Amino acid sequence: MRLPFIRATAGTARRAGETAALRGLKAQGTLAGAWSPGRPGAVLTLDVPGPDQAVRIVADFPLVKAGQITTEIIPLHPIDL
Repeated sequence: MRLPFIRATAGTARRAGETAALRGLKAQGTLAGAWSPGRPGAVLTLDVPGPDQAVRIVADFPLVKAGQITTEIIPLHPIDL
């Protein structure tokens, strides 16, 4: 899932709320990893049964609720090598 989640226009309180939400997901074991592309944005890996659960999770992010970011859910599938 690609999630650009920090923009210059995002308020400090909302950024703090976003960080808290991500930390909570990490503590629950739902957030498997988070990466920065070195510019505004992020790539998150969520350990969920399917894309519907991912959509519900990111819909609760403070910056999503505030309309300051958009998300794109990209389901990943294992490659059998």
